[in-house]
Amino acid sequence: QGRVLGIDFSLTMLERATGSSRVLGAANVAFVRADAERLPVASASVDVVLVNGIFNLNPRRDAIFRELARIAKPGGSVFGAELILRAPLAEDQRAGNANWFSCIAGAREAVAFLEEFRQAGFREVQLLRTTRNARTKSPAVLAADFRAVR
Repeated sequence: QGRVLGIDFSLTMLERATGSSRVLGAANVAFVRADAERLPVASASVDVVLVNGIFNLNPRRDAIFRELARIAKPGGSVFGAELILRAPLAEDQRAGNANWFSCIAGAREAVAFLEEFRQAGFREVQLLRTTRNARTKSPAVLAADFRAVR
């Protein structure tokens, strides 16, 4: 059975998700507004966490990794998707508005990104797949699917 809790800081996204769950008749789903670095979930209570693009534009990036580690049960997993870099970006590229709105400005290289999970207490951290990112069209950026076990 289980329970699904959807969390977002955007009321628009929460309304959209709530409407979709009603259409599907999902009875075990709830949605809550919260920031990624302060999740309304008990410590060590979640088996699987799914995240999508929550790191690169958040100035409190380290807090998100710590918060995911706090809520995941021992042996629990975080699966997700994020944009990563093939190589470092020059500072002027990071500062540009186009790269900010493309979620590239805060991106890290793969090794550094995975190390952020390790520093937060995750093990078995791995990239599952990387592909060209069609949205940004930047040759410096990859779309990455990842897994980290607490």
